[in-house]
Order: sequence, then structure tokens, then C-alpha cells
Amino acid sequence: MPIGYLSDVFGRKWIFIGTLFVLICACLGFLFARSLNELYIYMFMMGLTFPGRIIVGANYAYEFLPDKTRVYVQPLGQYAQGASLILTAFYF
Repeated sequence: MPIGYLSDVFGRKWIFIGTLFVLICACLGFLFARSLNELYIYMFMMGLTFPGRIIVGANYAYEFLPDKTRVYVQPLGQYAQGASLILTAFYF
């Protein structure tokens, strides 16, 4: 999904809100799913929201930081995100 292009066209705020809305709907559907096929569909929908939540959401949040602190906070946030994904993979 070309989420970076969509965020440039429609704005980061609306793409971030849209992906969060889809995530909420997918989580509610996942909670009330009655078959395994429904679970797969809702998990796929949750996976589609990942770039919007992580990439666009982080960049949108970094825009509010002053330039002086952005230089330090942005790389630390990216390292923490990568480490959490790796540690999650080790957990499962």
C-alpha cells in the first residue's frame, strides 16, 4: 500500500486518523468474529493499518517537536520501534 504517497496527497493527519479508524473496526470485528476466516480477514485489515500507524504516525508526531530535539528523538524512536519488533518476534 503506497501509504507515503497517500499521506503526501491527503495529509498525514487524515491518513493517520483513517488508519486508526480501520484498526478500531478491525479490532472490534476480531473480537466478535465467529469463524476462522473472519479472524484472518480482520488480521489482514489490522496488518494494512501498520504503515499508517507506525510510519505516518511517527512522522506526524515528529513534526511537532522543535528542530533541536527532533535530531535526538526521531532516531531513538526508530531504534525503540525496531527493538520492540525484534523482541516481539523472539517472544512468539
